[in-house]
Amino acid sequence: MLFFIPFRRIGSERPQSPTDFSSKSIGLGGGRVAPAWGAEVVSSNIVGYNKLTLQAGYNLLGNNWNLVGGQDGLVTEVLDAKALPGFDGEAFNSQLQLWTGEGYTIYGWAGNVGDAAYDYQWLNTTTLEPTDIETPKGTAFWVKAGAATEVVFSGEVASEDTISISIAAGYSLLANPFPETISIQNIQSENLPGFDGEAFNAQLQLWTGEGYTIYGWAGNVGDPAYDNKWLDTTTLNPATVNLDIGKGFWIKSGTAADIVFTK
Repeated sequence: MLFFIPFRRIGSERPQSPTDFSSKSIGLGGGRVAPAWGAEVVSSNIVGYNKLTLQAGYNLLGNNWNLVGGQDGLVTEVLDAKALPGFDGEAFNSQLQLWTGEGYTIYGWAGNVGDAAYDYQWLNTTTLEPTDIETPKGTAFWVKAGAATEVVFSGEVASEDTISISIAAGYSLLANPFPETISIQNIQSENLPGFDGEAFNAQLQLWTGEGYTIYGWAGNVGDPAYDNKWLDTTTLNPATVNLDIGKGFWIKSGTAADIVFTK
């Protein structure tokens, strides 16, 4: 997948900020699911695609495809966003917002503007030029859609059964790296900081479309029923939620850590 129209630079609007959760006290006592968002998946051992239905507004998407040939993913190659509303002569009606660890880099969707050099391209909002946007498999990004629509991811299916991603302390945007649904408990770590008796030092935050559902990482608390599990912060029981294809999420960690995904 790959005009000169006077652009108006977009504003500084951002997705809702990540939220914090801390528990003041906690007692730690002794197939395959159909994808969400109207996602349809077709794949073989080599290539595949999945369709995602986006709501108008903010959508937290994740890349789970390699480029054909086994390289890591670029949004410009793995995401077909032709149906997104484009530039209207004054403003970008759809944006891609990429988390840098401290803020966002924002790209505008040109859509069909009648110039082959810009048609259906993500444009750098500083240079106003088409830009390759790196989104490695297992990472996530925001798409702000000007209207409800459908997009398509496609590429080479991950052959690995285990994928490890290193994160820095603070907030990281990650995604299910596999082209199939996995349990939240299939996300593990040997060095993610756990519950310290008063608060969760690592969280997984799932975007609902309006806010976040937050899960806390127990770590090693000395009880096999809870050790190294993500806990529902309402019931404080091990979470049973699944992570769908193409769905991104935040991980907040008190330290740098290695996150391991397994099928």
